[in-house]
Amino acid sequence: MLENRQNAPLLDTLLCLDDQPDVAELLRFVQGGAHDLEEMLLVIPALLVQKRLRPAYILALLLKNNGYHNPILSSALSLGGWIFGNPEEERFGLESLRIQADALPPAQRHLLYDAMLQPLLTHVLTVAIERADRAAVLKILALYKLFFPSLRTLFDVHAPVPAFSLEEVRQRGRAQARLLVYPPETLPRSRRRVVVAMRERFYFGNSSSRPSDFGPRLEAAMQAYGWEVIGCPFRCATLTDMTDDFRAIVAACRQHQAELLVMDLNVTMKAEERDAMIFQLRQENPAMRVVGCLIDSFCFSDAVLTQASQHLDLVWTRDAPARPLWSTPFFVDRTLNLAFPQAGLVGIPDRPLVPQLFFSGGITGGYTPHRAFWWATVEQLGLPVSVRLSSHGEDGLSPLDSFAVYMQGLAAATCCLNFSMRADHSHVVTFRSFEVLFSGALLVQEATAEMDYYFIAGEHYLPFATLAELAAVVRFMTEHPDEAEAIRRCGNAFARERYSDERIIGCLERRVWG
Repeated sequence: MLENRQNAPLLDTLLCLDDQPDVAELLRFVQGGAHDLEEMLLVIPALLVQKRLRPAYILALLLKNNGYHNPILSSALSLGGWIFGNPEEERFGLESLRIQADALPPAQRHLLYDAMLQPLLTHVLTVAIERADRAAVLKILALYKLFFPSLRTLFDVHAPVPAFSLEEVRQRGRAQARLLVYPPETLPRSRRRVVVAMRERFYFGNSSSRPSDFGPRLEAAMQAYGWEVIGCPFRCATLTDMTDDFRAIVAACRQHQAELLVMDLNVTMKAEERDAMIFQLRQENPAMRVVGCLIDSFCFSDAVLTQASQHLDLVWTRDAPARPLWSTPFFVDRTLNLAFPQAGLVGIPDRPLVPQLFFSGGITGGYTPHRAFWWATVEQLGLPVSVRLSSHGEDGLSPLDSFAVYMQGLAAATCCLNFSMRADHSHVVTFRSFEVLFSGALLVQEATAEMDYYFIAGEHYLPFATLAELAAVVRFMTEHPDEAEAIRRCGNAFARERYSDERIIGCLERRVWG
């Protein structure tokens, strides 16, 4: 077989040989061939992009032994040395990469990661998370730190624990607070007819995902407010096959004589049929209003959001309130930054506070890699944290029953940890930020400026920005339980009063018709 591959392009031959279970033929080909140096240097990044670490590592060893060095070779050596059990090469690769990466401008360093290493690191991290392999996660974090120096401070397990001053946290929280102002309660409550069209599954188009609670929570809150509501969820399997769903929505709006359609904007962001449907509905009923509900707005560019919102009366999103886009003339009067209804599933602090952190949520290699780094470093530091991983898989419960079980878990923990960082290193407010406070638990929240628009740090929750600061928060809760309990109760009371279902739907009504 080897003889038959000698004249084939180098990359094709390496891929073919890597598919064989016996590595000997791959080794003979790499070590025995008179390969072109430039081609070898180009092939290694191509192999890394395709997650073919074994041939990339063998080539990198050959080039390193012949005196060649660059960040790509060092990356292949460090990862290959770890995965294939060569600690000496792993250390050499890491030490070389640290020097080489630090010498690069930030833009080039990030380009190297995004273009060549991100697919492989995401894959390796995903496997480590599935196996609950903390040691592997820490090794991957060491690589991430080389490309993103800010993570070195963020996840420094050797940093001294700073003193925690609640008064200083409160003063800073009050100074930074930008609580949003919502329309006053001036309109009389009307009995509106509404169609709610949200995704049927949490992960849209994934039949093994649990049923989404977004639609049912909206419907329950609107019904409690006195509105007549029909649910018409998006059931289609893909984003490109939505014709039947749009037809069903039109039929539901006609049957219900709907005054308002609230639809999942994430799901329909790029669907041309959606605009045609809205045009048709407005022709039949010019007074009809259409609201696009954004689950995560940070996933989309300004241009995409603007294009998708052209025919909407209102965009409803709870994340990215500081985004300049929302203050542009086009959006300033058609954006509602507000929490999502709880369907009445709220609690109170009715059990003693336990100063042990609890995290319940998903951790993935691609979407939320930093949660894995928090999990691993928190355990390494020995902080009292329990983790309940969620894949949002089918649980056999109705959407609201499933959500109720989740809320009960938060309440039972009495103190919950929440993270804000996304894969692009942005920090956003999440649904869990509100849900922890609604449950009656104390919220310990990774810092994000977006929280300043909804709550006040030090009064309603406890913030942290680094691993050392999280350790300081844990020490404070342990040594000052009464003060921590007061924050817990204040946060719960503020959330229940300011972001109750009734106030949310009332605010929606005033923004749509006021």
